[in-house]
Amino acid sequence: MLQQRTRRRCEGTAMGAIILDLRPGLGIGPFSLGMPISEAFAQIEQQPNIYDVVHVKYYDEEPLKMDIVISFPDHGFHLRFDPWSQRLRLIEIYDVKRLQMRYSTSLIGGPATLATFVAVYALFGPTYPGVYDRERGVYTLFYPGLSFAFPIPSQYTECCHNGGGIYFIILKFKCCRGFF
Repeated sequence: MLQQRTRRRCEGTAMGAIILDLRPGLGIGPFSLGMPISEAFAQIEQQPNIYDVVHVKYYDEEPLKMDIVISFPDHGFHLRFDPWSQRLRLIEIYDVKRLQMRYSTSLIGGPATLATFVAVYALFGPTYPGVYDRERGVYTLFYPGLSFAFPIPSQYTECCHNGGGIYFIILKFKCCRGFF
C-alpha cells in the first residue's frame, strides 16, 4: 500500500511566493542531486515558513521497490529519492504555475512569469525527447536530474502519439500562448 504522510505547520504559504535557483543536472534551491534524504529533511525543517506543507510518499509493503517521494504541493514539485541509497535522483516540476525558478539570469514559472512548454524547451534546449502519458494527457520534458510536466490540450493530443510529433507541437504552440 502506498503511504502518504502530510506535515502542515501553518496555513499555506502563498503559491509562487518563493524563487528557487534552478541548476539542471545539479539541483533546485537547497536541494542537490545525490543528497541524502536526511539532508533534504534538515533543509525542510530549517525553513518551515517556506516548506509548510510537505507530503512524504513511499510503498510500505515493499519499501525498496519504489522511490521515496517528498512532495511540495503548494510549490508544484517533487523530490524523488532512490529507495536503496536514499539519495535524491530526480526533481519533478509538475505545476510550473506554482513555482518560480531562476535559471542563470532568467526567471521562469510562477503566477506572473509562466513557464510554458515552449519557454522551457527554448531555455534548456532539446536535450532529451519527452514522454507523453496518454492516460494523464501530460507531456514530460526530461533533463539530467530534472523533469517538467505539461498538460496537453485535447486538440493536440494526436500529435503526441508518435515520437516526431513534438516538433509539430512546438511550432503550433509558438502561436498559442498561455497553454504552452
